[in-house]
Amino acid sequence: MQFINNNVYLGSHIPFQGSLTNTIRFALKNSMNTLQFFLGSPKSYSLYNVTDDDLLQAVEISEHFDIPVFSHAKYLYNLAGSKKSLAWNGDPNQDRKTQNIIQLLETELGVLSNFKRNGVIVHPGNYTDRSSGLKAISESISKINFPENSKLLLENSAGQGTSLATTLQEIQTIISEVDESKQKYLGVCIDTAHLHGYGEYDVSKISEIDRLFNDFDETIGKERLSLIHFNDACVKFGSRKDRHFCILQGEIFKNTDVVRYFIKKCEEWNVPMVLETVPEDIHVLREIYK
Repeated sequence: MQFINNNVYLGSHIPFQGSLTNTIRFALKNSMNTLQFFLGSPKSYSLYNVTDDDLLQAVEISEHFDIPVFSHAKYLYNLAGSKKSLAWNGDPNQDRKTQNIIQLLETELGVLSNFKRNGVIVHPGNYTDRSSGLKAISESISKINFPENSKLLLENSAGQGTSLATTLQEIQTIISEVDESKQKYLGVCIDTAHLHGYGEYDVSKISEIDRLFNDFDETIGKERLSLIHFNDACVKFGSRKDRHFCILQGEIFKNTDVVRYFIKKCEEWNVPMVLETVPEDIHVLREIYK
């Protein structure tokens, strides 16, 4: 297996290949040393069945090749509740729905926790009132029974609609309000296309990449940056839209020096990077970062 560099983790979001073992093997065949997948259709509430034998074999392969393994939670999840009803605010029907999401997350976290380095990425949620929405998300996370060695990664949003966790400050607010005993299980996933859509950090510029990493360290803490979704975007800066695009073909990463600098920064911080466009994009990064 030929990887870009033993000290940098680069991979893609890839389709689940029927089993965890086959999914990891697919990543290896495509020169990836990290990967992300959906452990079930992103548009349904069911999860794929993972057998003990499959999990054991997948873990052995991941440890042999030193592969961090990530799954992306379903798009349907909203830890704040729903548009019309805030979680944990006296609506028993809503609370049952949110509790069901928590149980599904616990199952997914349980599977991923078997891998030495892992994470389940989640879009925290959305609600019309930002303050109460952030508080409800924290309360939902506090109710999760985290398996040991599990990690829930909160992803920043592009600011579309009533989405929450748009800024580093909002993400830190969520984390700080989670039960103190559960905070060790939390990390952060930063999506570059979402940064671009929200319009706070113009990471097409090296100076802004530095500002992002410095601000992250000061606001949240370097140790919580667990994953980068390395996506270009096909919308203008500050559009408040979430539109991914292939690296070097969008509005962010037009300059290979900037791409190389961003990868180098992640290497220094030991943060894996996952593309969410097409798996073939990994070869573009391999050429840039030889």
